Amino acid sequence: MTTPMANLSAEQIQNMAQQLHEAQRTQTPIAQLSLQQTFHIDDAYAIQKQLIQNRINEGEKLIGLKMGFTSEAIAP
Repeated sequence: MTTPMANLSAEQIQNMAQQLHEAQRTQTPIAQLSLQQTFHIDDAYAIQKQLIQNRINEGEKLIGLKMGFTSEAIAP
């Protein structure tokens, strides 16, 4: 079994992270990103990493990590 590789550009990752950041900052719901663009789990982690970096750049502090586990069999 091969692992899918990332398929989003750095610009797409930044744009998606910015969408999430603005939605959180303004407390505004947005459409699910994976319904707008197909991407792989590696992309999702890259978006998450960029989102965290965006928040740090605005003065937030990283004080811990929240871990969640989702079975690939259950995830759509």
